[in-house]
Amino acid sequence: CGIGIPMKKLSVIMLCFLLMPVAYAQLAFDHSVWDCGKLSCDGARIFHTFTAVNISDESVRIQNFVPSCNCVEVLAHAVTLGGGEILEITVSFDPSRENGLVTRYVELLDAGGNSLGKLEIKAEITTTS
Repeated sequence: CGIGIPMKKLSVIMLCFLLMPVAYAQLAFDHSVWDCGKLSCDGARIFHTFTAVNISDESVRIQNFVPSCNCVEVLAHAVTLGGGEILEITVSFDPSRENGLVTRYVELLDAGGNSLGKLEIKAEITTTS
């Protein structure tokens, strides 16, 4: 190979990199970023729905939905999706304690704590005078 790595070891390393995306490719989302635009910090909680589909042939267990902070809530529970099944995931965002440009998220975890995907919420929060 010319760089001091035996060909067998290089093949194993390359195989690992090729297989890595497969472990995270069980769910696909209609979109993964919700840009709320400009919001007032004294505004009400807002809601949005993401759609996920199990694109694998095997069942996928979403064990936990982990929000990045208390300003985000998820209206979903642990669920198992069979191949091709669809799940609507509704999230809410409360801008009342935020200011400026913010990015928050909800991470979907399997039973082993592995990430199945991340849904982002972006907004520009303004204060009122």
